[in-house]
Amino acid sequence: MKNTNPAEKVLEIINRVYYRGLTTTSGGNISTIDEEGNIYITPSAIDKGRLTLDDIIKVRPDGTVEGKHKPSCELPFHSNVYKLRPDIKAIVHAHAPAIVAFAVTRTIPNVHLTSHTEKMCSNISTSAYSLPGSLKLGNIIAEEFKKGYDIVMMDSHGAVVGGKDLDEAYSLYESLDFAARMQINANTAGCSLAEYRTKNKIEPPAAKTFVNGSQSEEEQKQRQEICDLCKRSYTLNITSCLDGTLAVKLEDGSILITPAGKDRNSLTPEDIVKIKDGQVEEGKTPDPTYAMLLSIYEKHPEFNTLYLAYPPHIMAFVLSGKNFNARLIPESYIMLRDIKTAPFSALADGTISETISTTVPVVLVEKECVLTAGKTPLQAFDRLEVLEYSANSVLSALKLGNIASITDAEVKEINENFQGW
Repeated sequence: MKNTNPAEKVLEIINRVYYRGLTTTSGGNISTIDEEGNIYITPSAIDKGRLTLDDIIKVRPDGTVEGKHKPSCELPFHSNVYKLRPDIKAIVHAHAPAIVAFAVTRTIPNVHLTSHTEKMCSNISTSAYSLPGSLKLGNIIAEEFKKGYDIVMMDSHGAVVGGKDLDEAYSLYESLDFAARMQINANTAGCSLAEYRTKNKIEPPAAKTFVNGSQSEEEQKQRQEICDLCKRSYTLNITSCLDGTLAVKLEDGSILITPAGKDRNSLTPEDIVKIKDGQVEEGKTPDPTYAMLLSIYEKHPEFNTLYLAYPPHIMAFVLSGKNFNARLIPESYIMLRDIKTAPFSALADGTISETISTTVPVVLVEKECVLTAGKTPLQAFDRLEVLEYSANSVLSALKLGNIASITDAEVKEINENFQGW
């Protein structure tokens, strides 16, 4: 991966923040600090939809400003955090609507909803309100970081996060946003998750490794397909930058799977991990769920693709323990069929393979995630996409009135005219 200078990285991440819908044209600011103590920060009151490299501001340790604009008015808290926390090299502050919802109610999102959000966001605090851009606010926020927190909810404002680099800071903010959206969606579904705390953990087994030789044309194609679909899932807000596990079986029985801890928006074919005869491709770390997915493939040789994810709308049903009825519109039922639920223990011990099948290609894992299966990577992705869009429709419909499901007779007609698998 090429080295990116600090200003280029600031531009890359602020573009991502803005076009991901995590802040507005005039709101939010991000920065990073280099080894010499120079701070690179977004400008004040400049359109975030049109920033160029020349718009990024450099602030030297002596306070000298280099650039054609004023630095963000929030520079005081950025510089204070860097002084008090030498381990923090990047800061992201934004106004994602779900996070702002908690900020204006002066509460903290429940970050313990899934193993992913708990791992990423547990080190969280809150801070009192003060005037944006003021030295007082800068001191208030810096004090929370001084205590060792990496995420600070700002009363009546938003949130600010710090990381060892901008990629980490961004992923922390995005994971916080996903936790906030999951909780809000669960409330819409009629279930409060304010006190919920996940107990789910999946520890990957120790595995032998092998050196992967030359790649067949099929392997090269499927590695690229995994990257493309992961990026599409991310772009559509179905997954966050670090979640979503996509596994594809090759003709020789080996499995390609997404890696642990790699940004789904920028995966390359060489990032994908190959598993052959239970051995893991040398030098790579697969997603921790890989052993469970292998047990499903063993039980169901007809499966080509499995997709495990945490989409924020369907997770409202997963986390609240509510059943999800796919008998909404014909297109939903054709793709999803009658969805079943399995306990987390079935995911952990691999017995989920007894629930998922060609007649039940979508399973909700209680309090954890969703799993879809397909004949191809595109079909498994399609099922995940339809599932998330259907859940979004149901949550919206709940605000309007009663939902009229398609009838048993209509389901029978669908089954007679459309193959389930």
